[in-house]
Amino acid sequence: MRRLLCPTVVAAVVMMGAGAAQATSVFVGSVADWIANPAQVSADKTFTYIASSGGWTADELVTISSNIPQNSETLSLDGLSDYIGPQNLMLAYEVAISSTDVFGTISLDQDFSGATAITYKDIFASLADLQANPLPGSGTWALSVIDGAAGSTVAMPPLQTIWVRDTITLSASGSVLSVSNTIVQVPEPNGMTATAGLAGSGVLLAWMASRRRIRAFARQVRQMGPLGLEPRTNGLKVRCSNQLSYGPGQIVPQESGAATAGGPGRGGS
Repeated sequence: MRRLLCPTVVAAVVMMGAGAAQATSVFVGSVADWIANPAQVSADKTFTYIASSGGWTADELVTISSNIPQNSETLSLDGLSDYIGPQNLMLAYEVAISSTDVFGTISLDQDFSGATAITYKDIFASLADLQANPLPGSGTWALSVIDGAAGSTVAMPPLQTIWVRDTITLSASGSVLSVSNTIVQVPEPNGMTATAGLAGSGVLLAWMASRRRIRAFARQVRQMGPLGLEPRTNGLKVRCSNQLSYGPGQIVPQESGAATAGGPGRGGS
């Protein structure tokens, strides 16, 4: 039998700070309802069912609450008091952001009663990683809460799609009232725009390098002087083994220090 949410659970789901009046909720229903309708949309996020295990009996209520001022969603599992240990309940799903925002932080909280109750949240960057690491606590990013202790939070890299597995482990007589997962998104950070930025800066660096090569080549040309003449030496005196002698009819090479060869316009001695 599906239970109504108690006031404290409602506060955990909806009252997420200032501006809570603008919060909206998607009541998914039980895990069986989610299986029947696997893609659930809240604001710019899509929560897609992947897998589940354990003795889910449809007493639970899956709710996705969106809070606009805080730019976050909370996926809650409520009405869990009928699940008494020992048992393990597992629920895996994908979360994808359709806007240009990325994941900022992800938090895990639980309300419990009775004996030991542990809730694990394992987060992966791919479905293959989730499937390859089935044990609770084996996520690339992992959170856990024991016996209703203070919730835990992990900062996420700038991803737009993640794969999540929630596992509730109940010892004998252990019970959990509710579990909540709060996902905060942030505007697209420099980490993602850097791709275009780096590409742009790479083009700029290449252009600057080409300009430097052109200027260096121009300096070499200026130093060489006109084709066929001796190179410029920037004020240095250089003794050349060959010199050019210009006459009216021909150019006669002559060795330095040697007698001038005869030719038109120059008489031999």
